[in-house]
Amino acid sequence: MRYRWTALPPIAPIDGATAQTESLGGYFQRMCETTGFTKTHLAGVLDKVAGQPRNGLSERNSFVGPGQVSLNRARALEQLTNQRLVGCTLSPFINVLQMRDGGLAGINRRWCPECLLEAGESNGLSERLIWNFLHYSHCSLHSVRIIDRCQECGNSQQLRRGNAASCAYCGCSLARATTHERPSALQSWANASIEDVVRWTATNPDVVIPAENYQRFFDGLLQDGTLDRLKIVHNRFWRDAIRFRRTTTTFRTLLNLSAIKSVDIIGILTEPVPASSTSLFPSHEVDGEIAFDLEDWGAQARKFEVVLHALCKANTRVFPSQQFLSLLLVSKRKSSIHRAPSFSVYLDLQRQPGQDLLAGRNMASRIMALSMTLLKSGMRERGVASEVLKRFAISAEIARECARTAVVITKAMRSPAFRASGDPFPCR
Repeated sequence: MRYRWTALPPIAPIDGATAQTESLGGYFQRMCETTGFTKTHLAGVLDKVAGQPRNGLSERNSFVGPGQVSLNRARALEQLTNQRLVGCTLSPFINVLQMRDGGLAGINRRWCPECLLEAGESNGLSERLIWNFLHYSHCSLHSVRIIDRCQECGNSQQLRRGNAASCAYCGCSLARATTHERPSALQSWANASIEDVVRWTATNPDVVIPAENYQRFFDGLLQDGTLDRLKIVHNRFWRDAIRFRRTTTTFRTLLNLSAIKSVDIIGILTEPVPASSTSLFPSHEVDGEIAFDLEDWGAQARKFEVVLHALCKANTRVFPSQQFLSLLLVSKRKSSIHRAPSFSVYLDLQRQPGQDLLAGRNMASRIMALSMTLLKSGMRERGVASEVLKRFAISAEIARECARTAVVITKAMRSPAFRASGDPFPCR
């Protein structure tokens, strides 16, 4: 057996060459913990070895890709460890997917809490490559939902983190046993499709899919009339269609085309000849596009109705923004809050002259976020009002009303009606 000295410990990637392979970002995290190097120092070493300018740490493109920075860092780590690591990135799609793909995570993490729980007991896994896909909804190993926020304080976690298993804000563990949940048929299909993509990526790290393959597939869509059906004003498919020879695509678009043409994503990119077929999920099509969150709209609306009804009944004088409520209740910036029956009543109440005590959406969101966090920590309403008054330049009346509004929201979220509306909200 031949041995080779390496500059860095020859640590093998966890679950390499599988659909659950560790990401290069997770591998980089473990390497820093093993060697004692800071992330900034080791990233600088990799960039120097790769012969590229120093790059950051805070974005997915830094280590996962698709992009040249992550590919160069993977090759540099391969050189220093003698391990196969390009398969821990999305490098095969460097010519196909947009670097800032809306279907991939940006600067914030996603994780399976039970995977992290197991990792704490064994091998120290901090990130799987597949967790970077926003449409990957459930871990196939544990049948639990992939989450993107601390279940205690509700804060998202940036990729540039200290301890991967602890919340960067409240310090609570992100690794925990959680309720098992069966995904819908559409979610199951999307999850399986994404696992196929990651499995192919992990086992074909040296293959780079030519951009021409995607273009050829679109040529086929033009010829068989599919694009005529998708040619709708402001539809993302049509925007891709009229400029696809000059640009890359997004993973969401690939998922949609896969469902509509009944062909797997790797088939689209490696054997790009679409055949006439029927959509796998016609009941989920909205203007020719698969709405992956369609099955969640009803549950979302029921959650919003419970909270909005409580706020209207309490005659609140502080009005959290739609975006704040969406992030708080369903962890999404865009949601179906407008479908709640009490939404119009809430808006009418907000528009009454002199009713809204706190103008400015950003200020209101910051104050409400602090109020909710303080309540969750066990502080009482009066204490919350006092703390808010200390930190913000507002009157005592507004501080009291902010605390009261936070109490109303918290009680509504802990009510039986809210729990019965859909997925349970994790609160103490």
